[in-house]
Amino acid sequence: MNCRELTRGYNAGCDNEPLSLIQKVVLINYDEFVDIEINESEVLHNILFKIENNDIQSKGYAVENNIVGSNIDFSFTYSPNDGIELYSHKVSFLIRGIEQSVLAYLKTIDKGRFVVAIRFTNGKVYILGSGYGMRTTTYSYSTYSIISMESDVLEYTPPYYYAGDPDDFVDNWENPTFDLNGDYNNDFNNDFRINFIP
Repeated sequence: MNCRELTRGYNAGCDNEPLSLIQKVVLINYDEFVDIEINESEVLHNILFKIENNDIQSKGYAVENNIVGSNIDFSFTYSPNDGIELYSHKVSFLIRGIEQSVLAYLKTIDKGRFVVAIRFTNGKVYILGSGYGMRTTTYSYSTYSIISMESDVLEYTPPYYYAGDPDDFVDNWENPTFDLNGDYNNDFNNDFRINFIP
């Protein structure tokens, strides 16, 4: 039995531009990833969110690599299990140096759980690990290493397209530009609604 019927085709022709990743990821503390609004349909798969710590606006933290390099990469895998669609998200980035500050940073990210944002050269931003967060995987380190983070628990969807202003990625979500307003589900209880950007 199929749970969803296909309603459109797909063309991988010339209109799909070649993409590469901006050499920056933004790590967002999972527990500060709040007010999540997801929009899914046959043609939409996007997300909006805020970053808060005790109701105070927080931000994400950038890991930047050489702008001409290719040290930042991402992928996701699909693994059906007893009729349930499950996805594992993965991102990798370069950490270099053996200074105390670098070692302390490694220790911090090794203990944390994060939602991760990536951006392509066409300006589009994608969010990984939004359901359950991502953690670092086993690595070997000398004076540098490619550090990988994978889904802490398998997710129920592929990574989401970020429906807010792509410049939120540039400033690490320090000043997000979407509005929380109105009534979310027309039940007149003054909960919010997020205006999605198509």
